[in-house]
Amino acid sequence: MSETLDHKLTTLKLARIRQVYASWIEQAVQSELGYAEFLEQLITEELLARQENQLRRKMKAAGFPYTATIEQFDFTLRPELKRAVRLALL
Repeated sequence: MSETLDHKLTTLKLARIRQVYASWIEQAVQSELGYAEFLEQLITEELLARQENQLRRKMKAAGFPYTATIEQFDFTLRPELKRAVRLALL
């Protein structure tokens, strides 16, 4: 079954599900997850992986010299910037 399922997931371009489905099946058995909850969590895993990949592609395309986040920004260097206001806009 594993080879057939792997082939189908590859054909459907569900790369993340293909990577994690075996461990999710074990976890579902141990946690006694229902089918709907199992499927929902597996699909959520795929969606999160796609969002991460999309963000990674956009960051690369932007050509930034390095990766930085708002959490890393030192607001003490620019006191005129109100940290609370900036974070509220995110």
